Amino acid sequence: MSMRLSCALDGVRPESLDGSIRVEDVTEEASELARVTARRALGGGSLPICCERTALRVRILLSVREPSAIRRAVLLQRLALWAQGELLTVSTRPGQRLRVRLAALPSARSALDWPRVLTFTFTAMEAPWWEELRPVTASLDSLEQPDGSLYVPGDAESAPADAVVTVLEDGLTALQLICGETALRLEGLDALTDADASDDDADASDDAEDDEAAEDEDEEEDVDDL
Repeated sequence: MSMRLSCALDGVRPESLDGSIRVEDVTEEASELARVTARRALGGGSLPICCERTALRVRILLSVREPSAIRRAVLLQRLALWAQGELLTVSTRPGQRLRVRLAALPSARSALDWPRVLTFTFTAMEAPWWEELRPVTASLDSLEQPDGSLYVPGDAESAPADAVVTVLEDGLTALQLICGETALRLEGLDALTDADASDDDADASDDAEDDEAAEDEDEEEDVDDL
């Protein structure tokens, strides 16, 4: 039994637009590469250092099994709006997503050849390319555990990453984050209590009230000037 292929943009599947729309295939072309070079110190010329991925192109092949030309034109307009989505998920890559931009809509719209497959082309230009659908997390059960590790969230050789460190218990005062040959050490950490969180909310509320009072005073001064 063959597996039914499906995909979605921003969580919306093309089949949900109409029952006559079907995903025929999702293809991923070879990555576009750029050669990185460095200037030679002596003799001129340059030295090749590495090749970096600069773009990734994905094509989604859809068929609209609707014999009515008028009805099919309406569905193509819906698909054109659907293709403006940015987060692509495919059933063959469970748990992953790709940030894409629409590169090309189907080039021809034949009124007679209605079973023809329509090709929507998308381009991805942001690392880490195919990334995890949900944030990658790690936790330490106790302070006696010396370290923890996270795996790379995408399939890029190097990519920027955001780290959120939450201290739930007292006793942890320093933390060191290591990625490759780069290390970041945080010292003087304190656990955030419920009282601290409520104080922060109260301070934010007071600041908002002060800003509103200042705006009211400015409006009264403007009225007096008039």
